Amino acid sequence: MNDTTTATPLFHFHAGTAPLLVSMPHVGTHVPPAIAGRLTGEARQVPDTDWHLERLYAFARGLGASVLAATHSRYVVDLNRPPDGSSLYPGQSVT
Repeated sequence: MNDTTTATPLFHFHAGTAPLLVSMPHVGTHVPPAIAGRLTGEARQVPDTDWHLERLYAFARGLGASVLAATHSRYVVDLNRPPDGSSLYPGQSVT
């Protein structure tokens, strides 16, 4: 990993036994100091986090689901976006 992500893994993965994957790309709150220093005070509070999603889906492991959960804030890496920046919804206007 490079110096902007530190040694913290980008995600945690629990391999389940059922053909079901629960993906939580916006639950992470880690922002490495090198990036946090460039953010506003408000942004350092990582307000775009899905704060309670892990609690909401806590039952999923019991169903045998695999669970993929981000550790880093989406301000660092957005795990549900392609690395080349291409649109997730081709032909649609997105922000």
